[in-house]
Amino acid sequence: MNLKNVEKLIRNLGYPYEALISNEIIDDLPLLQADEEDETLELTLAPGLELIFWADTEVLEMIYINLDKMNNGQRAYQGALPAPLDNLYTCKDVHVALGKPMFSKSRIELQGTGYQGWDTYQLDTKMHPAAFLEFQYIQNLELSKIVISLMDKNV
Repeated sequence: MNLKNVEKLIRNLGYPYEALISNEIIDDLPLLQADEEDETLELTLAPGLELIFWADTEVLEMIYINLDKMNNGQRAYQGALPAPLDNLYTCKDVHVALGKPMFSKSRIELQGTGYQGWDTYQLDTKMHPAAFLEFQYIQNLELSKIVISLMDKNV
C-alpha cells in the first residue's frame, strides 16, 4: 500500500464503509465478522494492515498495523507509513519522535499478554482531528503494532 492511500485511510477514520468505497479509498471487499458475538467487522487490505469497522454502523473505527514478523504466523505490514511512523522501531524511537505518551502500560501491567509495553498518544490533528495513536511493544521493547483509532466512536 502506498503512502497516499495510508494517509487517506487515516483521514477517513469515522466514515462509513460505503462512503470509503464510493470515494475510492478502499475496494468493495467483504467485511468479515470473526465471531458472532463480536461488535466489529474486519477487512484486511494488505498483509499486516487491517481495518476494523463497528458492526452496527459499518463506520471505520480502527486501523491496525502489524509490524511483528513473528505474530502468530501473520505476515508483517511491508507498505509505506507517514512520517514519523516510517522510522520507528523501538519504544525509545517512539519517545524520541513523539515525546511523553498520554498513557502507558508497563510489562507488569501487561503480564500474560505477550507485550512488554504500550504507549498511547493523540494523533497529530493534521492527520485526523480526533484519533489515538497506540504503540505496542514486544521483547526488548521492539515496536510490534501500531493502532490508529477514533477517540469516540460517535464522532
